[in-house]
Amino acid sequence: MRHASLYEIFEDAIATQGWSDNSQRVVLQRYIENQQSEAAFDDHLLQHAREVNQEHIVSSDGLEGYMGWRDRDMVRIMLEYIENQKSDDSFAVFLRQCEWINGKTFKADNGRELTQSEHGFVSGNILIDVDDLVSRDLEGVMELFAEKLVGNELLSDISYDVVGVEDGQIVMRITGDIQHILASRAENDVDGSFSP
Repeated sequence: MRHASLYEIFEDAIATQGWSDNSQRVVLQRYIENQQSEAAFDDHLLQHAREVNQEHIVSSDGLEGYMGWRDRDMVRIMLEYIENQKSDDSFAVFLRQCEWINGKTFKADNGRELTQSEHGFVSGNILIDVDDLVSRDLEGVMELFAEKLVGNELLSDISYDVVGVEDGQIVMRITGDIQHILASRAENDVDGSFSP
């Protein structure tokens, strides 16, 4: 039986998920970050720039804008880089974890159903007692926000806004990235996290 190429695996995911160029780019960026290979990818970008007679470029900082690369260009370059890493199996596993792109519903550990942004963030309102905030340091407050919004402290990149007061409690709008929650679920083979 023939093994599917990295490009075929990615095209299947695009067809199934309906990812835009920007969504494809976000998925590939996250994969490269998860592989902890950002420095090697920066070198790959420099090599691409030098191949089009830009030998004077010595840093990948700002390279994308300088070269005029768009999302579609970056997707092509990222796929070439990932293919060179010979990581088809881990890439396929990662893509299965990325079903959160394009507005699917995320079922949180506390039972809440939240709509995800195309970048894998969820938002929702929570109620907080002032006393709960005063007794915690910043990390403890972020953990409290994560626990109240999704029932899981793995929520990351948390932002918050006060939106009002209700029955003596603060109403807060919490937004956070669910990538680490999804990765944990994939590792533990938890099903039923999403609904179309």
